[in-house]
Parts: sequence; C-alpha cells; structure tokens
Amino acid sequence: MKTYLELFRVKHYIKNLLIFTTIIFGADLFTNDFYKILIGFISFSLMSSVIYIINDIIDYELDKKTPVKKNKPISSGKISKDKALKISILIFFLSLILNYFTCSLFSYLYLLAYFLLNLFYSFYGKNILYLDLLLIITFYIIRIDYGAMILNVTVSLILNLTVIFGSLYLILTKRRVEIENKKCRKVLKKYDKKRLRIFSIISLILMLICYVIWCLMQHIKYIMFTPILVLLIFIRYDKEAKKSLDGNLVDVLLNDKILTLICILYGIIIISLLELYL
Repeated sequence: MKTYLELFRVKHYIKNLLIFTTIIFGADLFTNDFYKILIGFISFSLMSSVIYIINDIIDYELDKKTPVKKNKPISSGKISKDKALKISILIFFLSLILNYFTCSLFSYLYLLAYFLLNLFYSFYGKNILYLDLLLIITFYIIRIDYGAMILNVTVSLILNLTVIFGSLYLILTKRRVEIENKKCRKVLKKYDKKRLRIFSIISLILMLICYVIWCLMQHIKYIMFTPILVLLIFIRYDKEAKKSLDGNLVDVLLNDKILTLICILYGIIIISLLELYL
C-alpha cells in the first residue's frame, strides 16, 4: 500500500486544496454543494496522480541515477513501467467518471486542460526558460477555476492575482534552491540566481498588495490581521526551503511543524471570519 501511495503522490494532493478556494473565500463552506467540491477534489487528485505516474515513466532512466529519486516505485523497480502505465490509464478514466458527479460538464474543460498542459510541460515545456514558470502558475489557477466552475461561480480578479503572484514566489524560490543544490534539471542552467531572487521579492510584494486589497474589499474589521500570517507563512517557507534538497513546497510544509501550524491557524481564522461576518 505504501508503494502505491508513493506512486500516486498522495501527499501532493495538498496543492489540490486550492479547489476549495471559492467555497471558502466565498463564505459558502456549509453550502449543500460542498459534496460536489469534495468529489471534484478527488477527481482532480486522481488526474494529478496520472500526471505524476507519466512523469515517473518518462524520467525513468534519469531518476535511476539520482540519489533520492532512484527510490521511487518505478525507478526502483518495485512497480514496472508497463504496470504503472496500466494503472495510470485506469485512474484517468476513473477521474473522468467521478467528475460527472460534480454535475458540471464544463468542469471537464479544466480537468482535461490540466492533463494536456501537464503532458506538454513534461515532454517540452519544462525545458524552456520562463515558460516552465508560466505553466506551473497556470496549474495553480486551473485548480481554483475548476472549483469555481463546479459551483458555477466566478473567482474575483484580485483573488486570482493573489494566487498568481503567490505561486510565482514559491516557484522562483524552488528554482533558487535547486540551483544552489546543483540539481540536474536542464532549464536551471538558463536561470540567473540573482535575477530569481529579485523576481521572487517583487512577486511576494505584489502578492501581499493583492491580498491586502482583497481583505479591504471584504469590509471585515479583523481580517486585516491575516496578511501578517500570510507573510509569516512565506517567510518561514523561504527559510526552510533553503534547508531542503529542492525546495519542494509539500515536503517543506510537511517536514516543518511550525509552518504547518501557521497554515492551520490561518485556515481556522480566515474560515471563521468569513463564515461569521459574511
């Protein structure tokens, strides 16, 4: 079971919590449509597992030569490439079937766009300077808009911008850590470390500005304390990412209890404020 959990990259489902953005920030957490979002989360997570499996199959030879990645289920030989491919096909169709129960046919557009863009990223986009960043940011936005489509609502521009600049900061920080640790990703040779640092600072500032504007738009007195927590989250991530091998967001989050606690605290506070005052 542990091997299959690693193959599916279940811990990376944390990133798919962005699907709940609309239902949380729209103050509709306890709506009757919550089950649709929950089904959508499962469907989207399975689709993301398809991508992870395909990536591991593509990077099979490279992963075998990497100290950490050589222990992955496929590269270590615990699961054969043929079996992994069959599993990916199975859960691909399972994802599509589950998505039907979200009662939103248009959500298929986002689900399939996520799949196809990830394939493009895996085979081509990840080796192109800046395009790799743009594609990863797009994956974050797709998660939010996928959830919004299920609920048949729109995401505010300012909230989308907050996520765009926030995800850009996380990606740029990850790239800096990868360069420092001399990772073998081809595109890293094209990046300049100092320029990445400058861009990451700018993206963090823009993210905070957008988030503060969103808070002001809510007209909730105590919500203006939450930007402090958001800033602490990103500062803590920046510090802990430098200690890791590749600055992976999920690994850093799960390995640092303080960062995890701050994120949980922020979640409790923002949900409480929005549900009580809106």
